[in-house]
Amino acid sequence: MSSTVVPELLAKKQKRDSQWQAEKAAAALEARKKARATRKEIFKRAEKYVKEYVQQVRKMAGEAPGPGAAIRAFHPLQQQVD
Repeated sequence: MSSTVVPELLAKKQKRDSQWQAEKAAAALEARKKARATRKEIFKRAEKYVKEYVQQVRKMAGEAPGPGAAIRAFHPLQQQVD
């Protein structure tokens, strides 16, 4: 077998680069975990807002709670026709 001699500076650079690569991969993994948790929290807040909004619309419309009753009574994206 032939053994190749690697200069000391090159060996140190390779070691340093491999450490940086490992740290970068760990940071990316941590960032993905944090983003996933943040995304879940955002969706929970959005669902809570929708629930509160529907309750408020039902209260304003004076309708009995039923599936879709509040949305049919008033929807901000639809024009109200009298």
